[in-house]
Amino acid sequence: MQRILVCLLVLVIGVLAWRIAFHHPADSEDKIPIADQYGDPLPAGAVARIGTTRLRSFWRTEPMVFSPDGKVLITGDEEFLHFWDTATGKEIRLCRANVQQVGSLAMSPDGKYLAVGGGGILDASTGKSLPYFKGQIGNTRALAFSPDGKILASGGFANTINLWEVASGNQLGQILPANDGSRGTPIELQVRFNRASGVDQLHFSADNQTLYSCNRDPDNGICTFQAWNVKTRKLIGQPTTYLGKDNSTFLFFPGGRHVLLQDSNQSVVLNLESGQQQPLAVGRALAFSPDGRRVLARAGDTQLSLCDASTGNELVRLAWPHSWLPQVAFTPDGNKVAMAGQAIGFWDTATGKELCPLGNQPPVISQLAFLPDGKTLISVGSEGYLHLWDARTGKESRRFQANDEGTVSFSLSADGKTAAVSSSNLVTGKGPTDVRLWDVAEGKEKNRTTLPSHALLSPDGKTLAYQARKGCVILVDAMTDRITQAIEKTGAPRMFSQDGKTLVTDGEDGTLCLWEITTGKLWRRLGQPQQREVFRDSPSCMSISPDGKFLAVVWSGHLKPGTLHVWDVLAGEPVEISCGTGSGWVSGTCFTPDSKVLIVRMENYEAVTIRAFDVKHGDELGELTEYKSDTASIRGHRENLVISPDGRLLASLQRDGSAVLWDVSQLVAPAFSSMVVPGRQGGAR
Repeated sequence: MQRILVCLLVLVIGVLAWRIAFHHPADSEDKIPIADQYGDPLPAGAVARIGTTRLRSFWRTEPMVFSPDGKVLITGDEEFLHFWDTATGKEIRLCRANVQQVGSLAMSPDGKYLAVGGGGILDASTGKSLPYFKGQIGNTRALAFSPDGKILASGGFANTINLWEVASGNQLGQILPANDGSRGTPIELQVRFNRASGVDQLHFSADNQTLYSCNRDPDNGICTFQAWNVKTRKLIGQPTTYLGKDNSTFLFFPGGRHVLLQDSNQSVVLNLESGQQQPLAVGRALAFSPDGRRVLARAGDTQLSLCDASTGNELVRLAWPHSWLPQVAFTPDGNKVAMAGQAIGFWDTATGKELCPLGNQPPVISQLAFLPDGKTLISVGSEGYLHLWDARTGKESRRFQANDEGTVSFSLSADGKTAAVSSSNLVTGKGPTDVRLWDVAEGKEKNRTTLPSHALLSPDGKTLAYQARKGCVILVDAMTDRITQAIEKTGAPRMFSQDGKTLVTDGEDGTLCLWEITTGKLWRRLGQPQQREVFRDSPSCMSISPDGKFLAVVWSGHLKPGTLHVWDVLAGEPVEISCGTGSGWVSGTCFTPDSKVLIVRMENYEAVTIRAFDVKHGDELGELTEYKSDTASIRGHRENLVISPDGRLLASLQRDGSAVLWDVSQLVAPAFSSMVVPGRQGGAR
């Protein structure tokens, strides 16, 4: 027995010695990453993140409000509320707002309660709705707590002001403002109103006694300012009424007694009690500081000024790198201001400098692709920069300005050497489009042209395809702009096949059309013509297999229960792939480089998953979970889903403008479990 124990001990020592002698240095580095470069957690199976989840909204940030101590910023984002730590930029809490779209927010002076337009009152510390508060339901776009925090005033599209007791949730009364111009002396201003009649703004006086309101009647172009006794709910004095015509704005001072009225010809401060007007020479005003002494106003295409609210003199200038105007919120002490679109930033109001918790503001990504080396990703966003990223770490390696800010897209040649970057109007995404051709390695512009729409670059980098007008697609030489082909009776171009011989376009009748590039002839039509003249289903989430045999498409972005249709291009027939029985929708598809596996990104209100299917047999191979909670998945994830040339890495663009990199080596080819992605050992499931 002793001899056996000695032999076992010798064997163990020998194995340990062998492992030490033959240990590879890289083995210690093959650890599963649990966080991105900023320390934020990654989902299981992910190897890196490009960009950040900090201070990013799903759509576009609308209302914002700070906690009284300025340490937390709450933002509205469609039907969600985000609670952000202002020191780190980390999301403290994400919750549903109990309303389809958050249009207004208000924080109680003591920081205990958060009022959500149409969604009631929430406990600000937990994000949970107060069960006793049953009122304030419906379209509410104006909210205000009284300075003592005892009363909440709400108003909206019904042209009604409701007063609520915060402690009990009881309705204290109702105010019905005049909005027909029947009282008061109309004064003509150039105002353009949207067609949403009702109460637009509410403000309490500092002594809690008076409530100031502004309501609009867009049908008659009337804007009415009124003051109300909070206790009796009766009108104080006469309303001040304005007739609107074109392009004007108004902004209440804190306390509500004064309002700044601006149009193309004048900028005046109106005293609502005396009716006196005082000129104030500032640009388009966005917000007043909490003490009312400073006003943030536009000072150029990409500049904002913090000005003295009594003289209009500029105090400090803030760099705002966008042509569009942001949502704005001051901290209660006025020392910082938050400005947001999809990304949220903070600025010091004394120096005008941006205060980014991450050092430098990571870009918001709207489209990305792998370069042929499989180690580098290239992306673009609305600012017009091309960014290059290390796929192993998610860190940015280089960037250069490739086009102007706007609705920006790009397409890449097959060798990754040339990129065509298109930019059009940021709001509409339409109109004249600036298309620029770039040498990616050198960062040098090769050619530029102006086209009616965004352009696709062919795989050989020699041809641009664009929609010239409804029903017509034009192909031009990418360097000379010479027209090489005109295709009639078709819709917008969607993609080239990887061999460059075929162009896929929308059909005029709701189908997909495949065209021979050399002849301009229709080669294949996929799908059944839709008889409706308007609101036809549109194709989305399209991808074509590298061998050109299969095409995946989702009509109107929805997945029919249990199935995803993939077209056998040669046969012109759909192939059914079983996706289970749950309902959901698709927000991305791509084929593996060998064309054998289709990767689908599926969503519902419980989870967002990445699932792999055998194209030939339709069987599911496995799945990865991006998110799993009742608040994580929402409508309209970005469509971009791309795979590396070796099939090991998958990049999925997120709703917040970041991208997650996944190890899919086991997911798409379980037999190759020994495949190792740099920074991660094994695969994912």
